[in-house]
Amino acid sequence: MVYYLLLSLFVILALFKIQSALIVLPIIIFFSMLILEFFASKTATKIQSKNLDWRKKLFFVLITITIVGQIRSNFPDQGILNQYLKIISAGSILLFFYFGFGRLISNGIYAKDNARKIVFFLVLSLALYLAVSMFLYLIGIRAKGALDLGSNILMSFIGLDTGRVFFPLSEGVVNHGSIAGTVAVMAGVLLVLCNKPMWKLALFFSLILGLITIILVDSRTTVFNVFLTLVLIFLFSNRNATSYLKLLVWLTPCLPFLFVFVLNILADIPFFEQFARGSHDFETGNSRVFIWGISILEFIQFKMIHLFGWGEVGQFGSGISLQWAPIFKDKFEFPELTTPHNLILQILFNSGYLGVFVFLLTLWVGISQSIVIYKSQMKEGLCLLAFYVYFILTGITDSLFVFYSQVYFLYILVFLVTIITSTQPYVACIKEK
Repeated sequence: MVYYLLLSLFVILALFKIQSALIVLPIIIFFSMLILEFFASKTATKIQSKNLDWRKKLFFVLITITIVGQIRSNFPDQGILNQYLKIISAGSILLFFYFGFGRLISNGIYAKDNARKIVFFLVLSLALYLAVSMFLYLIGIRAKGALDLGSNILMSFIGLDTGRVFFPLSEGVVNHGSIAGTVAVMAGVLLVLCNKPMWKLALFFSLILGLITIILVDSRTTVFNVFLTLVLIFLFSNRNATSYLKLLVWLTPCLPFLFVFVLNILADIPFFEQFARGSHDFETGNSRVFIWGISILEFIQFKMIHLFGWGEVGQFGSGISLQWAPIFKDKFEFPELTTPHNLILQILFNSGYLGVFVFLLTLWVGISQSIVIYKSQMKEGLCLLAFYVYFILTGITDSLFVFYSQVYFLYILVFLVTIITSTQPYVACIKEK
């Protein structure tokens, strides 16, 4: 139980401020304690084996690419010391989870049960994060530098005229809404699969909290993504049908074009006018069409730097974001740092074609291994699979592949749980067809 509490604690701390140097010291202390116990135990996890599984190696490749992008960061006025403290902080957190998850999931006769509990604790930790952030907002604490983000369309459906909520300690309304969507999706799937009354109650409140948060931040796209994810998961919940969801990985770069096509169809339907913020909201995807067009033009003619990208906040380092900055001059304090609002484009700017290849490979492995876990009679595998589907859908309209994105941090954690669980004896014997 101590491990679960520590893991939950660090999920919450890391979500609050993954970049904050203030959490480096406690992380190093707890990480050191875990390592000492790890090496002292006679039942130590096999994670230290010299023959490290290739899927675990892929995890470190993903982290390396992200850290290299951080080292090449284009954030203006960022000191070198602060930059490397961010790397140490994030690296310490991820190593803590790597050894912590491995220690629990591959330790003795309770390993399979531990793997199940980690998925539950991950979801409940995210829900607790949302609860704490909402509590701080309700007692009057406001996010520093929060601007007027416009009216809340979703709240207007129930007759309330209010603005979008910028929760304290969040990295922005879109990012916070994406986390709430993650909670709603994973809690929703587990709620259906779980049989224990206490767990079902906790998952029910987590689901409700996630949905309330989505409404308060007025993330219309998140509502759609949550709904579509749950529909896809339950349509393909048959163990022989889940493999079809792997096709989404290779469709990921093309999904923005499908998104624009669907939006233009919806724009001609009067019913959907009530969901728009402006007269051309649907036709332009809230200006995303312009941003994507500008971004794609940069990559039409090949340049060597396209192989490895410009580093973190690559859209600013390349100078491309200056072309769409005027769109956001009244919304953000630094509009020139605005992202390209798409996962694949953000990876291209940050880590180039190499980064896109590695990411899609991790996505393929994550989905494939979630299916393997599900087929090994671990229903939690379906919850992991739901996260990957939701992440793909969210990535159509949002940029997530950066250390400062809380959702990307969640992606790394879920990928970590997936590969460690899928390589254990109680799962590895299952072969995917």
